Amino acid sequence: MGHALLAVVAPKPMNTQAAAELDLNVLDGGTHVIVPLYHRHLDAWTEKLGLAFEHHSQIIGDTPVLQHFAKVMGLTTYSLVQTEYFGGTGTQFATVWESGVRTMPAKEGNGVINSALERIGVVPRDGKDAFDTIGLGTYRDGSVYFESYWD
Repeated sequence: MGHALLAVVAPKPMNTQAAAELDLNVLDGGTHVIVPLYHRHLDAWTEKLGLAFEHHSQIIGDTPVLQHFAKVMGLTTYSLVQTEYFGGTGTQFATVWESGVRTMPAKEGNGVINSALERIGVVPRDGKDAFDTIGLGTYRDGSVYFESYWD
């Protein structure tokens, strides 16, 4: 089975009511929250809010609408992570934002998600890496949270 996840990860707390109003789910990652994202949802909200359709990096969702979401949900520090693995082959992407400024450039490659998560305070525990410490491996397909945005 593949692993195709696009998500924001941020230290707790956050405004879960604001997330719900933006049609976003908030998953518990222990000390952090995981907010799955989906490209069609992001496009719909970009249009709804009248924001620019522009990308800040090669990571899907690294856009003005995500920065808007982060501000509304009260996230000052967060990582945007993306996985694309199918049949054991693939890659991962990550970046970190703090107070509206990118503090870790968008990167691609093995280990970049763990680096980003540790930068936002995820402490690996029990012999696991940061990715597994917060349970990202259990969320294999972020689109399942966005059925109303499927074609």
